[in-house]
Amino acid sequence: VLFKQTMSSLKAESVSKNPFFQILRQTYNELYSLAAKRGWKICVPHSTTISGATLNEHFFKSHILQSSPYFKEEYVTLNGQCVIYKNGIISTKTGFDSPRKVYVLGEELFYTQDFKSFTVYSISSPLIGVYNNNNHNN
Repeated sequence: VLFKQTMSSLKAESVSKNPFFQILRQTYNELYSLAAKRGWKICVPHSTTISGATLNEHFFKSHILQSSPYFKEEYVTLNGQCVIYKNGIISTKTGFDSPRKVYVLGEELFYTQDFKSFTVYSISSPLIGVYNNNNHNN
């Protein structure tokens, strides 16, 4: 089953107020700090799509992306899964239970205490797990 979303009414939201981002910064601060320090990309699922999701370490690691050493558009999650980011869409490639495409609704630049920048993407739904969305087509 391929989950594909329409742009529908989902709009980028303030990442700082997103529960996923808040839990990542507070409960998984070590993971957050490492991602920030290394300049990795953090994907933050829209807050309306994560109710009922199990926000554990595996879930967060699947939403932190490192550049692939092989292909420009490819990224590897901290769980070793592979995604492709092209034309505003992140598509799962390998290591995921099911194929999924999510839209990048917006991006924000954050800074570490040393003024090193890292990117945070606001995405239309999680890359893994069950998500709350009335707009997906099977």
